[in-house]
Amino acid sequence: ASSLSTEMDDQMDDSKNKTKKIYVGNLSETTTCEGLVRHFKDFLDDDDTDVCACDLMTDRNTGASRGYAFVTLTKENAERLLSERIAPMILDGHELILGENFSR
Repeated sequence: ASSLSTEMDDQMDDSKNKTKKIYVGNLSETTTCEGLVRHFKDFLDDDDTDVCACDLMTDRNTGASRGYAFVTLTKENAERLLSERIAPMILDGHELILGENFSR
C-alpha cells in the first residue's frame, strides 16, 4: 500500500479519539492519494483541512490500485464528508463509495 502522511502522523497515537478513518471505494486505477486528498479538501472547501493519512491499497505484485483506500481525517471533517454529500462524489470518472471504516 502506498501512503501519504502529514505532520499530524506524529500525533495520531495521542489523538485517535479526534480522528476517524473512512473507507473510499470504487477508485479509478489512476487515482492517487494526492488526488484523493485534494478532492476532499475541495469538497470541504478548506485548504487547511487536516488529512492525517491516506492509504491507497495496491496489489503487492503489480503495484496497481486495488480500487479502494482508507483516509484518516479529523473526526469533524470525516463526519462532514459522510453526511453532507447530496450529489454523488465523482473523482477521475468514478463515483466514490464512502463509508465508515470497518474491520475484517
